[in-house]
Amino acid sequence: MAETDKIELTELMEERETALFNNGVELVVNLLSGLVGNPEWHAADGSEDYDTDLGDTLVNILAAAGLYNKDETKFASLSREAALVEREKKLTALLWRADHNIEHLFQKGTFVEAVCSLQDDIRAAVGTRQDALAG
Repeated sequence: MAETDKIELTELMEERETALFNNGVELVVNLLSGLVGNPEWHAADGSEDYDTDLGDTLVNILAAAGLYNKDETKFASLSREAALVEREKKLTALLWRADHNIEHLFQKGTFVEAVCSLQDDIRAAVGTRQDALAG
């Protein structure tokens, strides 16, 4: 085999390995994005280092899903997620109560008071949820 043929074969193998590697990285990035709900994220670029760009891209995916706070460089905790789920349940219960009791409240003449009370409950639940998301 001529020297030029060896060089061309080596270059071809390196290109193939690079393509396979990049396909593998793309697969992992897409799997992670899919696992966290396919949030809108952007790929990091410009650090002049492949590993840094890849790491930053993975962080961007987690941050877009609300699982990582880039400002505080902290991951979301499972207890925080459980608290959010509990607040969602409470808010759902409040909305169910409003939906199923509105007719009864209207007939009794306490409609305005009940709606004001319910509105305060919903505002408190939403405010608590926003505080939890921010924290």
